[in-house]
Amino acid sequence: MKKNALFLLIDAMRHDVLSDPEARRFMVPNLSRLADEGFVRKVVTNAQSTQFVMPAIFSQTYPLDHGGYNTGIRLRPRSFVETLKDQGWATHKLVTSNQLGLHHGYERGFETVKTGSDFRVILQHYIERSLDYEIGLWKKGERSDEETIEYFQREYGLLLEQIREAWNTFNKSFWPPRLRRINERVVSGLDRELVLVRQQPILAVNKIAWISGAMYWRFLGDLKINRFKRFFWHGVGFVQHRTRRWIADRIFPPFFFFSHFPMVLPDVIDEICRFIGSRDDERWFTYMHFMDVHDCRAFNRGLRVIARWRFLPKYWLGRLRGYTNRRFAYDTAIMTVDAAVGKMIRSLEKSGQLENTVIIVTADHGSYYAENPRKQKLILATRTHYEDIEVPLMMFGADREPEGDGMIDSMGVTATLLDVLGTEPDPSFKGVSAFAGGRDAVISESCGHGNADLKRRDIHFTVSTRTHRMMVKLTGSKFTTEELYDITTDPRELKNVVSVAQNIGVIAELYDCLFAERAELIALRGVASPPAPSETITP
Repeated sequence: MKKNALFLLIDAMRHDVLSDPEARRFMVPNLSRLADEGFVRKVVTNAQSTQFVMPAIFSQTYPLDHGGYNTGIRLRPRSFVETLKDQGWATHKLVTSNQLGLHHGYERGFETVKTGSDFRVILQHYIERSLDYEIGLWKKGERSDEETIEYFQREYGLLLEQIREAWNTFNKSFWPPRLRRINERVVSGLDRELVLVRQQPILAVNKIAWISGAMYWRFLGDLKINRFKRFFWHGVGFVQHRTRRWIADRIFPPFFFFSHFPMVLPDVIDEICRFIGSRDDERWFTYMHFMDVHDCRAFNRGLRVIARWRFLPKYWLGRLRGYTNRRFAYDTAIMTVDAAVGKMIRSLEKSGQLENTVIIVTADHGSYYAENPRKQKLILATRTHYEDIEVPLMMFGADREPEGDGMIDSMGVTATLLDVLGTEPDPSFKGVSAFAGGRDAVISESCGHGNADLKRRDIHFTVSTRTHRMMVKLTGSKFTTEELYDITTDPRELKNVVSVAQNIGVIAELYDCLFAERAELIALRGVASPPAPSETITP
């Protein structure tokens, strides 16, 4: 009899939350119960940001495959969820992550979808990460009017239609009243904006170029822009952004107001338990993605934050015993999630489903805020140290242990899940299951914040093995080897040994690993073979 499956993605949960058995039993006893009866393995993620890495998890293809992560998995051959659905699982999705977008294809294969997205942020992310870049190419003369209009009407029009469809069809019963009011305000201007996009596209393009993505939702559908309104809201946005940025760069104060409405797991835990408890008449797969840990510093939900202070005595005792060196805001968010996981476990036990359910707990990326031994890197593309890309893979109910000591990446997470459920993977899937030995090396890649323009932008690669981690950059057709760490002697990656002459052979081996996996992508830049390491190192 094939089992049910519960996939819980805790955004920004680091590997060290679950890696030490004694520490996790004290800090997160419910997650630890699942780990103690199952197994925990380290995952090195295929990127350091939700936007970048989710295509690897869902489609088992690299972040920069199929044109990159701009369109999520919409243009990718297959989602692992579609495989499960086709092989007999009833598929359900319940998430509070804005990062999955509404026109990125992450609904593929799901029979039911419940999502608590802030439509303002969906719009902002698309404008700032994709559309602004495309408009910039048009303004520089690299794109014609016709090409720009065609892209704009197709992609931006699709986003607007998807937001309207989400409002009309998504289950909104678990939305907090404030989120409902926010999204209703956004939806009120959609139809007028769609008319503008279809009938006066150049005017609409220029409007977006003139108004910041964070403020654009306030101007949806406006044909003429009130200059005072624009000046006022841009001023408000400027002050809010600078204030948030100033606080975010400091340890104290630990909490501040985010620009979006953060739904948290306690908002929906009762709904989840009811949902799980009612699934005993079918074989089901449920995917959940929660932002509580990623948004651990958000003070928008003041009462929810205050409730986390009940964990203060336990947190300080954990620090005194050496169980954690992570920050209070981060660990209390983890503890809150753990308490909710306990409710889920009890719901499965009460309905008699726990013994027949595979539970997988993982993350998309880590968190430098929780703890790190270095200054925060300002460039997102270069944040691929252990604190950013090492996360756990915890599996309960597999009834077997992984084979060998090979490395697991983000693609391997869902490959492992499909393996334990006994399903046939799609030919397009590149993931290697933990039960098949894993990988010798993991490639993490991105073009950094914004548009993944594979022809024009720098591509950043990080190659991780069990002994070394190397960060390189591809600019045009030229590789630069920027950082190298011997993680066997320097696990916190404090000493960059890229310029040590004795490491030339190691660098060459790591480039061979990179080209073995990503030769097709690199060939787009006209590079056919690994470079000589000495030519890639800047004196």
